[in-house]
Amino acid sequence: MGGRTVRLGMFRAGTALASLCLFSSAYAQEGITSLDTITVTASKGEGAAIEELASVSVVGEQAQEQTNANTVLELMRGVPGIAIAANSDDTGASVNLRGLEGQGRVAVNIDGARQNFQQSGHGLSSGSFYVEPEFLVDATIIKGPVANAYGSGAIGGVVSFRTKNPSDILHGDETWALESMLRYSTNNGWATGHTAAVRLNENVAALGSMTLRRNFNYKDGNGLEVADSGSDILRGMFKAEIDLNDEQRLVLGYIRNTDDFINHKESKYGSSTYKDTIVDNTLTANYEFTSLSSDLLDLRASAYWTNTDREQEYLQDPALAGQARTFEVNTIGFDLNNTSLLETGSFRHALTYGLDAYQDTVDTYDPKGVGSLYTPSGKLQVFGTFVQDTVEYSEWLQVIGGLRFDAYQLEGGTTENTGHRLSPKITLGVTPFEDTAFSGLQFYGTYAEGYRAPSITETLISGSHGPSAPFEFIPNPDLKAETAKNLEAGVNYAGEGLFKPEDQLRVKATVFRNDVKDFIDYEYLCLSGSCSSLPYDAVQNRNIRDARIEGVELEAAYDTGWMFAGVAGTIQKGYNETDGGYLESIPANKFVTTLGFRALEEKARFGVQWEAVAAQDDVASASDASDSYNVVNLFAAYEPKEGTTLSLHVDNLFDENYRPYRFQENSRGRTVMFTFKTRIGG
Repeated sequence: MGGRTVRLGMFRAGTALASLCLFSSAYAQEGITSLDTITVTASKGEGAAIEELASVSVVGEQAQEQTNANTVLELMRGVPGIAIAANSDDTGASVNLRGLEGQGRVAVNIDGARQNFQQSGHGLSSGSFYVEPEFLVDATIIKGPVANAYGSGAIGGVVSFRTKNPSDILHGDETWALESMLRYSTNNGWATGHTAAVRLNENVAALGSMTLRRNFNYKDGNGLEVADSGSDILRGMFKAEIDLNDEQRLVLGYIRNTDDFINHKESKYGSSTYKDTIVDNTLTANYEFTSLSSDLLDLRASAYWTNTDREQEYLQDPALAGQARTFEVNTIGFDLNNTSLLETGSFRHALTYGLDAYQDTVDTYDPKGVGSLYTPSGKLQVFGTFVQDTVEYSEWLQVIGGLRFDAYQLEGGTTENTGHRLSPKITLGVTPFEDTAFSGLQFYGTYAEGYRAPSITETLISGSHGPSAPFEFIPNPDLKAETAKNLEAGVNYAGEGLFKPEDQLRVKATVFRNDVKDFIDYEYLCLSGSCSSLPYDAVQNRNIRDARIEGVELEAAYDTGWMFAGVAGTIQKGYNETDGGYLESIPANKFVTTLGFRALEEKARFGVQWEAVAAQDDVASASDASDSYNVVNLFAAYEPKEGTTLSLHVDNLFDENYRPYRFQENSRGRTVMFTFKTRIGG
């Protein structure tokens, strides 16, 4: 208990220091913070994150250089409101946004393609995706159902990954370019990646990229090796960029991930071990038509196919040795939207409207085991259409009104489930000051609703668990969709020249309350009123009458050229409003502070990052609670010549032994990482 008290005190000290110094995940990028980055917005347009009337964060190129991330968990470390689950024996990741996760509650897409893979089991996430950090240009995180223009189900928000296009590699008039990366980690393994881009003619350019990773079993902060934490990863990407004319552009993409690892899942009921092979495909076509003669036509259209095929070979049970089971999810979909700019009197309008649809097909094959019971086969079709008007009056008032219609149909075996709903959204933004030090201050308030269809697994899961814990999964064909009703208020501030002519301060602060009606969670049941040998006889997914998640988020950054600093933090709680209990999906409160410097004409960058995480005691069972912890990371990079960078990172400098909330294994101990990157072009 004494050690835990000391750690909690360190967390409080860390959060106090963060509040005073306004340190952040330090997404500074040559004097411009990531909050200034032009990115996709909650309204499906383009704009700077700092100007968004929503809680929007952007992980850009500088953040990638600062972390030299090998995983999406490392990449997202400093983003408020987000938690990444990534088990040591699985190369996939799942996203928790504002306490909501799994089964499509957070829409994850890569170049517009939804990543909907799901598999149930001991410790397995209820939704996983596979992404290569070296392929990314940036990632945009939009929190809450305010992002319902991005499709059905995103009651927690949207995480949108954008991969590199040829134009991101080719500089100026170059006709070709090559990029290479070589990395070695003392407590992880090695990685290498190569990208080549070529301009075939003035209208067509192509890109090919490949990353190979060999991860070894790592050691935790106590120096103990974590079994089955190694993996072999081979990932490739091809992109083609075609300028059809001055108004039209087409980008074609294909990404293939092949991951191999040993998956060892343990629970209080037993354990199981598999040799896993993941083959993950994403095929995309994105079309843009921006009229040069009419403000009424700014069209975006996309079509995609994603396929994740997971094959698991039984290793532990002698009776099943050599046998295999497969879990495959195919998703096809499209998205079509247009923005029209017009004026009515003194009001300027950006009217965005569109439609989208996708279909998930789940195929599970497990002739010797129970995988097909826990992750049942089936089909889910989802359709939606929306209209949204962003209205500006003068320079001080902005109003966003939107309406979205969603419908779904779920089929599996003899079960069919359908539903539909209309979801509104209204946002009011005010910029009250002009020509003062507070002219960059903006206030906003939002009410937005979202709608999520029950998943195939939630509805159809059935069958006996097995002799280690003999209970029954009961399907629930009458599950209702979840409805989120989110209230949010925020402050944006963009100030320049506060203490020095060249300095900048960016702040986004948000308070929210998300009420989720008919929240889906499992319940323990007693069949026929009998609970004799077990504390329960059956498990069924049911609609909790109401769940509430509320919290505060802060993201800020200060940059003065030679120094950059900031803070990213989240405090949140979640309740089952029916019985007064806690929701188990709420991550621990966290603050990430960073202080960095530039030197030698900005050829050198170095700094320190402190991640302070509170204990998570708001749980249904004390055995599920997690301790507080503090992790300090160092980063340094030097560019001896243009296009060549040498980097050194020390993660977990003080060898803290810790296990994040709901993780199965301890995290990595002290890790020293060396990275060499170079680029040539002509």
